[in-house]
Amino acid sequence: MEIVTSWMEKGLKEGFERGREQGLEQGLQQGQARGMELGLLQGRHGEAASLVKSLLTRRFGELGQVCAQIKELCLEQLEQLAVDLLDFSDVADLERWLTSHVTTDI
Repeated sequence: MEIVTSWMEKGLKEGFERGREQGLEQGLQQGQARGMELGLLQGRHGEAASLVKSLLTRRFGELGQVCAQIKELCLEQLEQLAVDLLDFSDVADLERWLTSHVTTDI
């Protein structure tokens, strides 16, 4: 049989509270760091999509539906498109590129 004294109960309660506070603080710090990472990634994606669309619009004029497809590309695809668009002669080249680089889940 184990005897639990009032000072043991108090110590357990205080230890639990301190552990909980430290855990919450650590969780908050990790959440903030992850939020910043995601925010930076979204910012990079938005800027890359905007730059690619601007370059293509300047080169070929209005792009119509193609703009929606470009916005859906991941960051790596946008970066590749930014390089490859230098070789495009017309919008058909862009459409072929999108067809070959974008997969649809149906």
